[in-house]
Amino acid sequence: MKHFFFFFLSFSALAQSNITFDQINTTGTGCPQGTTTSIVSPDGTSMSILFDEFRVEVPNYESTPAPTGRGPTYRSPRANASIYEAHKTCNISFTTTLPAGRMATSLGISLQARGNTMTDAGIQAYFTTILVGHRGLANSVGPQVKVVEKKMWMGRVAVGEDWTTNTNVIVPLKANCSSSTNKAIKFELKNHLEAKIQTNDATKSGIVTVDSNDARGMLTFTLSTTPCR
Repeated sequence: MKHFFFFFLSFSALAQSNITFDQINTTGTGCPQGTTTSIVSPDGTSMSILFDEFRVEVPNYESTPAPTGRGPTYRSPRANASIYEAHKTCNISFTTTLPAGRMATSLGISLQARGNTMTDAGIQAYFTTILVGHRGLANSVGPQVKVVEKKMWMGRVAVGEDWTTNTNVIVPLKANCSSSTNKAIKFELKNHLEAKIQTNDATKSGIVTVDSNDARGMLTFTLSTTPCR
């Protein structure tokens, strides 16, 4: 049965005029080409992205088996251990453009997501959303890595769980004053989903999805600005 991960990204600017969000890019195994759809609002200040298929399953028989022989592509037999783990990552980046004479002070991130975890004992899994940082406006230094959300299943017992998350964080920013020629900030985030059979026992199995047929996840970004001093 095919699963779909409905993960909508919504961007806003607290009704602050002339602030736009654009240049949205998604890359990685969690959002390969052709599996995302973006919708821009008529005024250009908000965007939604629909992600299709965000799940991991172990044993991971989609992994590439190790080649035989000792030619240029030879890998140690330990490479076969890849069937015991699976992971998907979606790298997200977007750019905000500020009017001249304003500076960004904080980025609010709200994550609302639902998913399902079905794992045997001995399988560890986790789902994370991370703000990697920001750059722009004279290469101002952004925050260190900020974990927005992290859900973990340690594998001590079997798990059969429908779960939700509702997280809100405010990330202070260190941005320079915008000008007519230097007014953009690029933000980078990462969604990561992973499962691993800790005992390398292929009779164990597990599936983690950030979806379910009607589940939706909403990742909302709100940029706060102030006039330059």
